[in-house]
Amino acid sequence: MLNPSKEQEEEWAYQRRLHFARYCWLNQRKTLNVRGEVLTWEQIFEKKEGISLRQYARDRMDEREQQRQQEKREAHSKQEE
Repeated sequence: MLNPSKEQEEEWAYQRRLHFARYCWLNQRKTLNVRGEVLTWEQIFEKKEGISLRQYARDRMDEREQQRQQEKREAHSKQEE
């Protein structure tokens, strides 16, 4: 895509962060030498993304719960019609 829309760019950024978080979550206790500093993947995520890995996970879980609640409300309103 030569000229992606702003929405597409935002979606790509969201997906990149999500996949990076998944990788860091699975490897959170493993260490990596970054410019002479030994960091865990959990610390690397926080440094790169500006939010702790645990807070990001909590936010995504809350987001998913809100989506589920919305889907339930929509399904319930369709049944009433």
